[in-house]
Amino acid sequence: MENSKTSDRSRLINIAVFAAALVASVLVCVIPYFSDGLPGHFVDTVYFLERVEGLRDSIAAHDLFPGIYPRFFGGYGYATPLFYSDIFVIPCALLRLAGFSATQSFKLFVMFLVTVNFTVSFFSYRFITKDKIAALFGSVVTVTSVYQIWEITQRVGVGTYIAMIFLPVLAAALWDFFKEEGKRSYLFVMAFSGMLLSHSITVFLSVIICVIIFAVALFIPGLRKKAYTAQKIGRLAIYAVMTVLVMAFYLFPMVEQMMSGKFGYSNPLVNVGDFVAPFKSIFSATAMVSEYTGYIGLGYALWLSAGASLLIAFMHRKTNVGTVLTVAGVVIAALVTRVFPWKIFNDTFLNNIQFSFRLFPFVVLFVVTGTVLSLGGLEERDRTIFAAVIAVVSIGFGVWQNHDVEIEDITKNLTQEFLDGEGTMYVGMGQEWLPVEVDVMQLSEKCVRSGDESFELEKPGYNIYQFSDPEGGHTEYTVPLIYYKGYEAYLREENDEGPVLSVRKGKNGLLTVENKEGLPGEVYILYQKTPVNRISGAISFISVIVLIVFVSVKKKKDQSI
Repeated sequence: MENSKTSDRSRLINIAVFAAALVASVLVCVIPYFSDGLPGHFVDTVYFLERVEGLRDSIAAHDLFPGIYPRFFGGYGYATPLFYSDIFVIPCALLRLAGFSATQSFKLFVMFLVTVNFTVSFFSYRFITKDKIAALFGSVVTVTSVYQIWEITQRVGVGTYIAMIFLPVLAAALWDFFKEEGKRSYLFVMAFSGMLLSHSITVFLSVIICVIIFAVALFIPGLRKKAYTAQKIGRLAIYAVMTVLVMAFYLFPMVEQMMSGKFGYSNPLVNVGDFVAPFKSIFSATAMVSEYTGYIGLGYALWLSAGASLLIAFMHRKTNVGTVLTVAGVVIAALVTRVFPWKIFNDTFLNNIQFSFRLFPFVVLFVVTGTVLSLGGLEERDRTIFAAVIAVVSIGFGVWQNHDVEIEDITKNLTQEFLDGEGTMYVGMGQEWLPVEVDVMQLSEKCVRSGDESFELEKPGYNIYQFSDPEGGHTEYTVPLIYYKGYEAYLREENDEGPVLSVRKGKNGLLTVENKEGLPGEVYILYQKTPVNRISGAISFISVIVLIVFVSVKKKKDQSI
């Protein structure tokens, strides 16, 4: 009985400590959101809020996976969800549907994201270390790191922040593959699927990091012998294919759209070597230096964590995996700065990452994972002291970072009227998903044109348009909609559905409808899911079911052995 009471008391203490650390970390991160309005970079804030508004409208129209948000560009439409998945934005859109304002919804959504980030980090690090104290430490330092706080409160890089939530899962997947039996390779599916649905640049860099890790492991006899077995490689290959199939609903339509023409992402707005920070900036917070970017810092708490990891290695007079990862994080941090000649990569494929600081999430991941592993080698008392001191310091630096964040008046005074009007023109840096033929300055027509004549464009439903040409005689119409693959048009004659009309990209990248016989009637235009879209959705649905069954069966087999 006494043992049972002691166990219950210990469990309650653990829950209380976890809850206290979680609440403290979340509060540190959302300090700026207790003010009126919203903090952060104006353009990125507006773009995210417009995505939420578009998704809210889509869900209200019973379309959970829209291809185009018609509200953008004053009604010309923008296919941002085809290229930049909004599946993780659904909770924020549901808050809007529940009656919360755009500002209130965003604040609650940020709190939700930080909570999820903390929880995912905890379970990932606990899997790696099998130690609650070290895992709790990893969660606190990750979530309250200056870079992560800056990303969600000042740059408003929501996609990047969501992608960072899955990096500890990737660390757990790699740990399972190289240090354990490799029975949880489905963690790779979870990690890469999550990143694919949130931020493609993070996926690109994660693949590069993984390739380097797998290549280095070939030259380490112990890792090579343990990891590169036929069973592990076979299992990894299965899960790699499964990742693609699970993500088919997003990947295949995106690739189809990319193959239909050239878009803004093919002309990066900046070179990767143009805005590289000086070395000293990695110890600081944020110092804006241009209209494009700023010198983003990593703060002091992260380096205190790295120092603790190296100190533990020195105390034990031996180098472990934690030490190696910590050193790797320090090296990456240095390489992000002008220590590395980034300009030699200008005008290369690396321009797609835009800024070298995109590697900072991996600095945080390597340093925190390294420190967490190093803490695992200490006695419980020493581990608790180390973890508590560094975690408290990290929280303290987070408060210092956030307590006096200036909120620009232009962001603070965002109104719904602005979002419904001028705000729809803010579509993110470089207008990545806009066809290159489109000149935004010419998007002013609100009617359909055919030669010198114009026709009123009506909108009877979500992504449904119509106009009437009762006299006929026109063979081509220019419609005030930006062309994306998936638009369809047909003619209705005397209330009966008539012939299908062909659509194509016309002048200024706008939708052109061809009525080759010049027939009179009502022209209906819809944005429909393409055959590729529908087939890939079915593939994803089946693949998710197969993955669940496959993992469940394997778990039962492993438990019975």
